[in-house]
Amino acid sequence: MASGTGPVIPSRVVSVEIRNVAAGLWLWRQPHWEWREGDDWEPEVSSFAVESQGEIVLLDPLAPPPSAGEVWTRLDAHRPTAIVVLKPDHVRDVDLFARWYGAPRTGRGCSGAATRRKPT
Repeated sequence: MASGTGPVIPSRVVSVEIRNVAAGLWLWRQPHWEWREGDDWEPEVSSFAVESQGEIVLLDPLAPPPSAGEVWTRLDAHRPTAIVVLKPDHVRDVDLFARWYGAPRTGRGCSGAATRRKPT
């Protein structure tokens, strides 16, 4: 990673669950990197990929760590065509995915999102 380009994802092993929900719908679930004991939300968060009629949309995506190779392989094989934020406090890594995949983003709270670099 180039220095001076933004925060770096901490190098720790994070467990990421992948679940095929239905045809054209899968999710990855992982601990949110900002969660702290006592927060009023669960530490595990889900990000969704939906494929329909040739479009691949990410919903509320949180970038998985480098160790989540299967997630990155799936995303690279079926590149997202759009990123959608369903809830304003779920902006998470939407700008990051938009830059990596050149996909438009939409939803409340998209501008000014905090970003992290893509793991290498």
